[in-house]
Parts: sequence; structure tokens; C-alpha cells
Amino acid sequence: MNFKRLKPTLFKLHRWIGIGLAPLFLLIALSGAVLAFKPIVQQSVPDGLNAAPAAQVIKLLERIDPEGGEVDAISIDMTTNQADVRSQDPQIAGRYDLSSGVCACGNDAPIRFNLFEFAEHLHKELLFGADILIQIASYLMILMMLLALLLPWPRLRNNLMGWHRGVGWFLLPMVLILPLTGVLMSLHVGMPELPRMSQPDSRLPLADVLSHAQQTQGLDSLNMVRRFRGGSVLVSTYDKGGKQLLILTDHSVTPINPQENLVKTLHEGTWAGPLSGTINLLGASALSLLILSGSISWLRRRRRMRERALLTPA
Repeated sequence: MNFKRLKPTLFKLHRWIGIGLAPLFLLIALSGAVLAFKPIVQQSVPDGLNAAPAAQVIKLLERIDPEGGEVDAISIDMTTNQADVRSQDPQIAGRYDLSSGVCACGNDAPIRFNLFEFAEHLHKELLFGADILIQIASYLMILMMLLALLLPWPRLRNNLMGWHRGVGWFLLPMVLILPLTGVLMSLHVGMPELPRMSQPDSRLPLADVLSHAQQTQGLDSLNMVRRFRGGSVLVSTYDKGGKQLLILTDHSVTPINPQENLVKTLHEGTWAGPLSGTINLLGASALSLLILSGSISWLRRRRRMRERALLTPA
């Protein structure tokens, strides 16, 4: 096979994947850039700042959700001595004062926007559960980058396509690692074996499972509690040893260390705190620049072709 004859086809494939999926690629890249700020910002906040006594959280859960099936998650904000409760029931969801138990719920609930949560839902599922589209786009993004390696070595010029080729070649490892680790995460590569429920997808009463964990593990303070895979519960705690994550099932309490998952820490930029977050931010910004520069260059070329076509009869 003559590789020189194949290059124009590879170039067209690289171009049309990029042009055809540019809006989707740009949403993924920009939301990823926002999420890259998370380890940068959160690293400066002490671990124990947003931690409430476990007994206080259990008491609140027993009062607002006695059946134990309505609350989906609860996160602590000790700067205001309040807890944010997420639930499908609008009469339960809201912001609670930990001391008095008073809630701003229902029609009185304040409109609260969390930029990181919004960016995470957009990045993972486009806000409407379209995670399969994100996975397909990630595969095509990797293919598009690998095709670029088969194209000629770029001639660096101070124009739009010169910057496009230069950034694409010299920052390729930093840009490629983002969709590659995203695909590996979707395939559960590098993830440790997580404990499972005896009866999958059964909903544990949060107050009961926290009380059991407090008796067996001696929970001191809680940062966050939320429902996890297969009906289990993920708990973020804080004690003298620092921050710790626990997975609670109907028969076990299992500590986990997120830093042991290399693929996840690389994708989220949490392996070196603010430094790794900055590297991911640079990679996501470079990816956004490549998408925009390639699309703008194609639009300019199309406009020039139309202008020449109009001038040809004259």
C-alpha cells in the first residue's frame, strides 16, 4: 500500500471527525477545563473545615427521613453550620441548619448553583444521561489525534493553522491523556474491586448504616454521605488521621484510597494537587484551542472557496 496516497484520506478523516463533532468536543473540553480547577481550589481548603460530628448528621437524617429511602446525598458546610440535602422529594431537599434543624425547603428553598456539579454532569452525560455519546466521542477524539501523528511534520508559521499544528504536535501527550484515561475509566480499567451489596440495588437507610459504621469504625466527623453503586453508600470522613473514604454495604465497611487508582487520578488531575490540576487545565485548554482553530480555519477556507466561485464567471 502506498502510504503517500493514503495521507489525503487520513487528513480528510481527521478533518471531518473534528468538524462534525466540534460542538460536542468543545463541550467536553470546556467542562473538563472547569473541573480541572477543582483540585486547585479544594487543595487550599483544610480537610476538617467542612466536617460535622457523625451523631449530629445521624440525628438530622432520622428526623427528616425516618424511613431512610428519600435522601440521596448530604454534604456538610461548617462555615455556615449547614448541610445540603439532595432528594427527589422537593419537600425534603434543601439546606438545613445543623443546630436547629430548620430547613429552607420546597418553595422556600434558595436557588443554588454549583459550578463544579454542573460541569461534572455536562462532562459525563451532557446533562440528560447521554453518557454513551460521551464514550463514543472520546473514542473518536482519540482516533482523530492518532491520525494527526500520521500526517506530515508541521511547518511552524505564525498563522491560525500554524498554531493549530504546533500546539497539536508539541502538546499531544498532554492532550491525548485526557480522552484516553476517560475511555479507560468507562471500561473500569485500573479500578480496585469494590464491595458489593448482598442484594444489589436495595436502598440502605442512611441513618441506620451510619449508626452501624459509627459503632464499628468509630466515625468522628462526616464531610459527605451519598448513595453509591449497587445500593451501597459512600462516606467521606475526617479524623485525626485526615480525610478518608468508606464504602458501606449491608454487611461491610470498606476503606478505599482514591489515589491508588492511577487512571482516575490522571484523568481528574488529583495526583499532585494544584500542580496536576494546572497540567489538566493546560491540556483541556489546548484541546479547546485545537477544536476552535481547526473549525475557524475550515470556515475561512469554505468562505474563500465560495468567493472564488462567485468571481469565476466574471
